[in-house]
Amino acid sequence: MGEIVTNLVRIYKKRKRINVLKQQIKKLLYTAILFIGCGACLNWGIDYLCTVDWFVPKTIEMNLNKEAEAEDRASDEVALTRDVVVDSQDETAAVENSIPSEIKQDGIEGMITRYFKDDAKIAKAVFQSESGLRTDAQNWNCRYGGVSQSCKFEDREKAWSVDCGIAQINTPGNTCPQELFVPENNLKLAYKLYKNRGFSPWVNFKNERYLSYL
Repeated sequence: MGEIVTNLVRIYKKRKRINVLKQQIKKLLYTAILFIGCGACLNWGIDYLCTVDWFVPKTIEMNLNKEAEAEDRASDEVALTRDVVVDSQDETAAVENSIPSEIKQDGIEGMITRYFKDDAKIAKAVFQSESGLRTDAQNWNCRYGGVSQSCKFEDREKAWSVDCGIAQINTPGNTCPQELFVPENNLKLAYKLYKNRGFSPWVNFKNERYLSYL
């Protein structure tokens, strides 16, 4: 009888040790799984952060794209400015071959009519909405929060571009070339832009603000 009891006690202790060992193995397995899972998640998270600009709002991204397009347009317009407002008589003559030559001192509206002919009414409305037809009109463009807007007075020196004269010709920098304050020069360049791209270079044509001036 005593031997049976001894064997039962031995079996009980053995089972107890086995159960304890099983519990330890389970803990080790859970720890390993947790460690491996966290490591995988961490690696995935790092890869995700490195490859996805999740922190950049879509509106900012769109505005940055628009700014890049605006800068490209500005570069195109500066190139056109150099073509139109030049000292070289040969280049000036070449420009005037494609632009009406009978411009007379009969007022800004008369000049616009002579240049734009059938579209003169729209041109007047667009330029009126842009500059009030003032020859010395200027509008400085700054970036606030990544978005291009009209500069505050105290930020004009920081402008990335400036719109000049009657037709608000966009030029990089914060200073208008004096030539663009001359109505004939300004309208020549405006006419050349119009011949190449219609009225699309002017913001107030795109947003239809010019309609209130028709």
